[in-house]
Amino acid sequence: MSSLPSMRRHALALMVVCVGAVAAPRAGRADDLSTLDSLPGRLDAAASAALSATSIPFDPTHVSVGALADTLPDAASVQRWLRENTTFDPYDGALRGARGVLFSGGGNALDRALLACGLFAERGVACRIATADLTDDQARALLESAVTSSSWSGADAQADAPGYAPGADARRRGQVTRHYWSQINQGGRWTDVDPTFPGLRVGEAVGEATSTFAPDDTPDAVERQVTIGVYFSASTSRGGEVLSVSAPLLDVAYRNVSLTLDRSSGAVTPALDLGAGPQRGAGIPLVGLDRVWLQIVVRTGAVEERILRDLYVSGSSVNLFDRDEAVLSLVLLPGFVGDGYLSAVAATLAGNVRADVEALRGALPAPAGLDVTARLPSDLAARARARVSDALGLVSLSFANTADREAVRLGRALGVRPYFSRPRVLIAGAFRDGATTEVQLDVRADEIEAIPDAGVPAVAATAFVAVRGPVEAAIASDVLSALVGRDSLGVDDAIERATASGATLVTVYSGTVRRLSSLGYSAEAVGRLEALVNTDGRVALAPNRDDEGAGLAWWTLEPNSGAISGGNEHGAFDASTFLPDGFAESQPSDGRVAAIAATSDLVAAVFGSVRAVAEGRPQADRDATLCAALCTVASMRRSLCSDERDRTVPRASACIRGATARDAGALVALGTSCSAQLLPAYCGAAIAESASAGRVETVAGPSPPLPTPFGYERAPDLAACECEASR
Repeated sequence: MSSLPSMRRHALALMVVCVGAVAAPRAGRADDLSTLDSLPGRLDAAASAALSATSIPFDPTHVSVGALADTLPDAASVQRWLRENTTFDPYDGALRGARGVLFSGGGNALDRALLACGLFAERGVACRIATADLTDDQARALLESAVTSSSWSGADAQADAPGYAPGADARRRGQVTRHYWSQINQGGRWTDVDPTFPGLRVGEAVGEATSTFAPDDTPDAVERQVTIGVYFSASTSRGGEVLSVSAPLLDVAYRNVSLTLDRSSGAVTPALDLGAGPQRGAGIPLVGLDRVWLQIVVRTGAVEERILRDLYVSGSSVNLFDRDEAVLSLVLLPGFVGDGYLSAVAATLAGNVRADVEALRGALPAPAGLDVTARLPSDLAARARARVSDALGLVSLSFANTADREAVRLGRALGVRPYFSRPRVLIAGAFRDGATTEVQLDVRADEIEAIPDAGVPAVAATAFVAVRGPVEAAIASDVLSALVGRDSLGVDDAIERATASGATLVTVYSGTVRRLSSLGYSAEAVGRLEALVNTDGRVALAPNRDDEGAGLAWWTLEPNSGAISGGNEHGAFDASTFLPDGFAESQPSDGRVAAIAATSDLVAAVFGSVRAVAEGRPQADRDATLCAALCTVASMRRSLCSDERDRTVPRASACIRGATARDAGALVALGTSCSAQLLPAYCGAAIAESASAGRVETVAGPSPPLPTPFGYERAPDLAACECEASR
């Protein structure tokens, strides 16, 4: 494999690494654990026995709730532990459950009450959930108790501007008005145990409970249901749904959901496995096929959230259905991925997976005796695919663990506390063509909230979500490269390459989208950008010409929040994907590379590297990643809406005053012009630039840092970053 030039690897929504013959095939070893239709030879009894264990879900409950319960002998200790070791996160409904609060280090009142009941149940104590509506004053007090006090200093800090007041945040007040706590049965009487509302002791409650329910009987109005489906459209048939599986979110969260796509004569058949065995869908005809997509719907009462990912689009240069085989892992994560959770999952899976890989390799005959027409028995094929899915799931969890840690550090530097208010979906895939396997990581459905510290200008949250996108992109690239053992190229690299060759960045929005054809973009790039602007209501910042060899890449901006992510024309999931020169290595001349080596090496590499990834990189490297992302966002102020005649570029001080004047403290787009539409993005960039120049710094208040599953690492010194925009 040719080496890539030394460059920053940032900005990645969907990262691809090709694992061609990662090492020369050795005698007695075949080439690709995920390939199963053309696997040669037969496995002996030892290999069959080694692969017989089913894949373990990503749910190590045996090291969580039960172990903790043994250390908490009474109600007072349960209440105290939850208050001291978990945060209160304001969001609606049941999102994480008992396991999720423990894994991620926080939750709302309902999820914390569910964990309390789980701890009591481990000790044989009957427990139920009580609920009541808080008064407005009580809701304000609860929000204020959950927020650390800090302030901003520096030339742009605007000391006279009001800081964030949690009690005045109407949106978040509405999310906490319905309150929940636990009640335990002691001697035939129900005793209140509220781990969330401050100041209450065992036996005290905020008011009279209006209703109660058992922990395993959550009301429909607050229980989230998830439906995962595969759909298609075609010119020669009616199209529609071919596979759909539904389950409560709490039964699916923190587990590995496997999706496989089996191609046979004239059709592709999807299969989903949520942990109870695969459910196969109807065949998708290849003739006249226009589009195939994955749809994930999360419902809470009458409210729906939809996540769509294209698996195939007619005419696209990169399509999953062009591959010999596809195995995908879907991990739904409603909270942080802490160190303990990742380590427990890796330890639970690693022994079996490594043993399976070695047993499978050792059982195969030497290449000279391969029968290339032979197949694995279907049961062993399914188990082998499960091992690949396990490895892919660990790629997603390793990314989440590293990205979440850096989100907490970035939040501390900017004066905000990040948390998840909806489930994120991380999708990793292995796609084989012959002896080459591509590994993809899709992190676009990874939205996060940030609640500012009391006293910090609310625009800090806007700056946080702007900078976090490039941070995540860099981490996705780094983690994938570290786990798979292959270098990777991201959106930021492609944009840097284009601008270094003389290209300038242009803003693609409603006023300029019609001019795309004049820029010489490919038809695929034009189509994706038009959909981004016209259908999704987003804006792109892209080079004014394609960079030969890498494909057109761009930054995607969300007007209402200022959030930034990456994308490019070759996205198999309609996001960024690159195949750098030298990744697709040629097969040996005899053409008899067994179909198993590339992905068996992938599985072995992931499980061999996950511990090192979990332990993290040196502090200097991590700070450099945050600084590079900060500088990327800061530099955007020079390019956004640069062709607009009446362009308005707000200063950081104006952004601070504008955001704090609103009830919820959030910036919003104020019009349809480019500058007005991108006001949050402009302000996020302005704060990023001020932070890198030392003109805005967070001064921690008297409150101690809030608990996280990562410990109390020092916040990065953003003022030490050296950005061209600040010189």
